Amino acid sequence: MRDLLSSTSSHPPRAAHRLALCLMALLAIDIVLAWIALQAGLVFVELIWRAAAARADFGDLIVAHSRQFHTLRWLQGLTWVATAVLFLAWFAHIGGGLRQAAWRWALLLAAVAADLTARALTMRAGSTLDLGHAMLVLMGGQVLAIAAVAVAITMVLTVDARHQAAAVSSSATTPSGL
Repeated sequence: MRDLLSSTSSHPPRAAHRLALCLMALLAIDIVLAWIALQAGLVFVELIWRAAAARADFGDLIVAHSRQFHTLRWLQGLTWVATAVLFLAWFAHIGGGLRQAAWRWALLLAAVAADLTARALTMRAGSTLDLGHAMLVLMGGQVLAIAAVAVAITMVLTVDARHQAAAVSSSATTPSGL
């Protein structure tokens, strides 16, 4: 974390703080969507089991759930892109310097790789929801995404608090007449 503060940014701290707040809101949305996707996958498995037990005709419900899940995955993909763009903007405002936390980047890359793999497997299967490998990778990817986003929120909070403290400290040492 030391190199996060060692680089000086030419951008005002308020702009970086506003970006950090927006980024944390988007990250929270990412967690919620990943949790919903995880739950939706489990509901799909339950629907398939109930249909296999022939308790009732779940065909229409399974089709509706599949469409809703498809929409959720597109929304999730869009929010990931928006989060990445906002993260890069925030990163530019704080002046860079996130080299030391390789495990955080590894967690994020694992989540992205799992998501892309799940998308590729479902495309290959021809279905948004698949009970095979795609579902396993999807579920694991959602758990990784939740962990990666939780770590990212902690990082943004920590860096933003340090930058705010540094801004207050530098403004307190600057004479008011200048």
